[in-house]
Amino acid sequence: MVCSDIMLPVRVFQTCTAICTQVFPVTLDTDRPSFRRGLDRLFVITEKLGALKGQTGPVAALRRTGLKLSAAATFARLYLLPGKHAALPADIRMAPAW
Repeated sequence: MVCSDIMLPVRVFQTCTAICTQVFPVTLDTDRPSFRRGLDRLFVITEKLGALKGQTGPVAALRRTGLKLSAAATFARLYLLPGKHAALPADIRMAPAW
């Protein structure tokens, strides 16, 4: 199972982005396919790390280290994706986005 196949996170991302645009001039571009692929990749890495949790030994430690480095690189790519720019509204106040 990957995050993109589930409708709930998409709705959550859309709602959070709508709320953030009321306050912040730059928000995450959660509609970008590379953003979703990055989240899917992080999910797969987390599942693999969970499967290695009970294993000991140098091979398991090496695999865990590799997965952690892969997760860090994936997170860095997500962090460096350009955001969506929006002008701040003239009347800055929090309003329900749902």
